[in-house]
Formats: sequence, C-alpha cells, structure tokens
Amino acid sequence: MCFASGAAPYVDITAEVEIKDWHYFHSVGDYTNRPGPIKNEGLFRPVGTVHCVVGTNRWMIEIDDAHALQTWWFTGTNILEQVVLKSTAKGDEQNHPGDRFAWIHETKDGNPFRPGGQGDLMFGSGEKMTWLAFCSGSYLKQADRKLYPLSDFWKESAVHRGDWSSSASTFQDGLGLPVRIDLQTTNSQRVFLYQVHEVTNVLDWTFPREFSAVQYWLNGRTCELYLTIRGKLKTIHEGTEPEVPAEAWKAVRKQD
Repeated sequence: MCFASGAAPYVDITAEVEIKDWHYFHSVGDYTNRPGPIKNEGLFRPVGTVHCVVGTNRWMIEIDDAHALQTWWFTGTNILEQVVLKSTAKGDEQNHPGDRFAWIHETKDGNPFRPGGQGDLMFGSGEKMTWLAFCSGSYLKQADRKLYPLSDFWKESAVHRGDWSSSASTFQDGLGLPVRIDLQTTNSQRVFLYQVHEVTNVLDWTFPREFSAVQYWLNGRTCELYLTIRGKLKTIHEGTEPEVPAEAWKAVRKQD
C-alpha cells in the first residue's frame, strides 16, 4: 500500500480484553463502591472493549465503559491522559458526570510503566495490556528497555522489587510488536508471561489477533496466580494520525 510523500502509516484497532484479578482482596469481597472518580471492579469483570490507533512513534488508546471515557495520547514527547466521567461512585459528592480531568506526563519513549517508588503513567492493567500488545513496538527496539508486570502489586512486594530477568521476542517488521514476553525471578519463578496465539497483517505490520497474559506473585516461597488477561481483535484497518483535541489541552492548562 502506498502513502503520500511525508505521510506516516497508522492502523486503527478495536479489541476485547477480559481481565480476572485473582488477588486475595477480591476473593474476600467486591469493593466496587469505594469512593473515587473511577470505580474499582470485582474479580469477574465484564469483557471490556478498547480502541487504539497505532503508528511507529505515536499512538492513542481509548477505553469507554459505564464509569468513564478514558483516553491516552502519545505525542512523541508526552503522554496526555484524559478522563471524562459518565458516572460516579456511591458517596462521591465532589465529582459529577461530564466532569473532565487531564494530566500530561513527559516521556520520550511512550512507555507507561515506571520502576518501584514511582506510579505508572497508566493506572489499570487493561490499558497497560493494550499498550504492550499494540503500541510497544518502538520501545521494545531500545537496547536498554526495562519490562515490568502489568499490575503494580510487585511494587508493594519485597520479593518483587524488580529483581527479575526478562526475555522478549518481537515480530520482524517495521513496527516490532511483541510475540512473547517472559519475566522470571533470579530463582526461576515466573513473574509475568505474555503470548500471542494468532496474528493478522495490515500495512506490512503484524498484529496479534488473540493474545493472553498471566502475572504471578510470591507468597513466601509459594508462587500464586495474581492476574490473567485474554485479548481478542475485533476490527483492524488503516487509520489516520491521532490528534489531541483542544478540550483535552484546555483541561490540562486549567489544572496548572
């Protein structure tokens, strides 16, 4: 497929992502009604739909659910995050449907993960999984890249201080998305595993049609299941460059 001079290719994707959080707090009870602008979910969450637009060094990820429309744009130098509330948690009197919040984070590589002691630039496992599956190609090409588990729980665990080895294989094309990522502790306990099961090809780039991920945590000497994710591609086609709307930039400036 040909492009006009100077025009960069982009691919538009929608996918279904199913998350099961096996953390023991969820086995005790669902705490969906905790206060805050975005509700927490229980163990058996509904399948969510994600939308993203992917280029070699720019991307957009959008998650639209019953609680909020959340969007992240990577501009090449920053990640801009916007949340537009659709509903609020029980007892939350400070926030209202339609409220808009925006944050901007400086990053030259588009990687939303951060090491221990720092909060990730994306909060939930679903959006980080979407980034890893569809938007991480340019970051994975870096020789000094560091890979992390999806959930932040490892930051709270003395055992999971980040002391693990990582191996990653990628598709051999211009985008370079991951085929398999394996993180293991120094004593060969698996921390995280991502695998692609089926693929498709658009604009000479290979994308996962079906993928899965699993994260573990160490309870003493026992390795226990913490998080499982399954993803399935719904639609994929040539897209256009994602642009940050003026409303999002205005929302950031209002918080300065």
